[in-house]
Amino acid sequence: MRRTACASALAISLVALGAACANGTTSPDDPGRPTQDDSATVTDDLSTLDAFCAAVGRAACSDAVVKRCGLPSPAACQKARAAACTRTVPQGTTYVAKNATACVSAIKVADLDGTLTGDELSAIDEACGPPVFAGPGDARAPCTSPYDCRSDLGLDCVVPWDATTKQGKCMKPNVVPMGKTCAGEADVCSDDAYCEAASHTCKARAIVGEACANGYTPCARGATCPGAGPFGQTCKALKAAGDPCADASECASNLCDKAKGQAAGNCADSIEFNSLDSVCADFSDDPGGGL
Repeated sequence: MRRTACASALAISLVALGAACANGTTSPDDPGRPTQDDSATVTDDLSTLDAFCAAVGRAACSDAVVKRCGLPSPAACQKARAAACTRTVPQGTTYVAKNATACVSAIKVADLDGTLTGDELSAIDEACGPPVFAGPGDARAPCTSPYDCRSDLGLDCVVPWDATTKQGKCMKPNVVPMGKTCAGEADVCSDDAYCEAASHTCKARAIVGEACANGYTPCARGATCPGAGPFGQTCKALKAAGDPCADASECASNLCDKAKGQAAGNCADSIEFNSLDSVCADFSDDPGGGL
């Protein structure tokens, strides 16, 4: 029974830059350059971490963001956004320049109109996480997070579904489709399935209203299994737009809209940048509390 460890919301995201803060390093064997097939970033130098964060600042600070966040100038926005990028580099990772173009492009696309959607945030999380920041762990090294593993070698943190801790091993995941065996230690079922302990077969995740158990029978996308323990739980739908939330993971849209300095807010289908909103926190030298 295996699963890949979730990559948290580091991902140089526009809403929450919550990973551990540290200085990243640039791999001398993989300086990388932006590719010419990506019109959003072909003019950016991404060869170093500093250059990458500067490019993040330029990509994020569109005219719409600067205006809606009430920022004094594009330059001030870019400086603050680049600083936020630098201080949220995952601890102990190495910057992988060859994968940075997709990240900067995703940020530029998301911020262009000054409105953030859940799909845009998911695209940023996917492009700007482990692909850009590789961990130190070689094959079969112990791990609890994707950032523990050499993502530049295709390694991810593969954790048993029934593990009592988040301890896993750095391996190249072998994605197994529904109905197929998942007995191998690197086997990972597709997103809509899980590896059942008794049969070592990928089976469909539980949907809303069906029985679930964290670590045993997980819920499908858009649902959550409340509480702990293997018995008596039922999948519940994630919160809809307008429902109260403390974290984006509670929301079906993957967006929890909060005012600056507030710990709670409301689920939203999209968030418009606003000077009073926490979405603007990482675009200013005076974030007012942030998320």
